[in-house]
Amino acid sequence: MHRGRHTVDVASRRSCGRLSWFGWRHQAKIVMHFAQVEGLPPRLIADHLNGLRHQATSIEWGNLMMPAGVDTPRNQKMLQLTDTAGGALYAAFEWDDYGNTERRYLETLRSQLWRSAGRALQTHGLKVCPWPHPRHSWAQEFCRR
Repeated sequence: MHRGRHTVDVASRRSCGRLSWFGWRHQAKIVMHFAQVEGLPPRLIADHLNGLRHQATSIEWGNLMMPAGVDTPRNQKMLQLTDTAGGALYAAFEWDDYGNTERRYLETLRSQLWRSAGRALQTHGLKVCPWPHPRHSWAQEFCRR
């Protein structure tokens, strides 16, 4: 559960921040839906977002429609996109039982990953925390292209 809470913290901070800035730039209100994660009750995500509102963050809360939804990819088809992107990222960085990773899925999605005004991909579009292990030396070049 601790690892799950940490993942929710990192993912929600980054997601809310990026989405709120997008809304600010486009003068829009952003509707958010988070995928329900096995072992994490949906209420945990809602409580966490409420807690974030009371912390010093760079999130532009006025551009986010709250409360955020929590659902499954089966019910919210757009969550399948985030599931696909997350799966590609996981396969590229997490070793399987034999010590292998699979980058081809992430390579396939590269053109769809958001970049801010010609900046390197990891500046705003792709975050891997902590920065990859030395065995992932390819990641820096991937983010520059």
